[in-house]
Amino acid sequence: MNGLLKRTLTGMIVVAAVIGAVLAGRVYVLALVAVIGVSCLLELRPLCGSVWKYLLAGLYVLAGLTCLMLLYRHAGTWVTSGFFVLIWSSDIFAYVTGSLWGRHKLWPKVSPSKTWEGATGGFLFAMGFGYLWKVLFLPQIHPLGWLVFSVLTIVAGILGDLLESKIKRRAGVKDSGTFLPGHGGMLDRFDSVLLAAPVAFCVCLALNLI
Repeated sequence: MNGLLKRTLTGMIVVAAVIGAVLAGRVYVLALVAVIGVSCLLELRPLCGSVWKYLLAGLYVLAGLTCLMLLYRHAGTWVTSGFFVLIWSSDIFAYVTGSLWGRHKLWPKVSPSKTWEGATGGFLFAMGFGYLWKVLFLPQIHPLGWLVFSVLTIVAGILGDLLESKIKRRAGVKDSGTFLPGHGGMLDRFDSVLLAAPVAFCVCLALNLI
């Protein structure tokens, strides 16, 4: 199967599963988070080398997923769905714009394929989709508050992606696993979420968005 087609189909299934769980209710979100957590922990073990690095990485995964659950429990369905819209639209359009116009490497020693053009394109598209989501489903939230939430969530997602790339680079591997065809492992797909979820939850608390 063509690589782009495989990546697209897998991405659509993941998006449907996540958004479906968020809309379906707390039990489904908890089950989804459990699957993500166990998969990420299994994928991290061979990447970390030493036990203490694995423990730190494990705490990082658990903290990120705990904050995701807290965001869902306190902010509700539409803020949590909007969080994923921001993260994944940034990722998708960073890939598209980077592939088309990327010239300047973002951090070549860690992730040679990522570019400033891609990151900028992903950021702008994510802001646009995030604003549309706010207008359609979150009219009660102040535009400035959502703007801050969006910017910090997107930036944290990019940093989370780079952090996982650094771990893989040190381990000498391209992907964390093979669970998701066209994407690699579960950690490859949810690396942005692990750092962005705590940031998003803290922003919601600080700005009283929830």
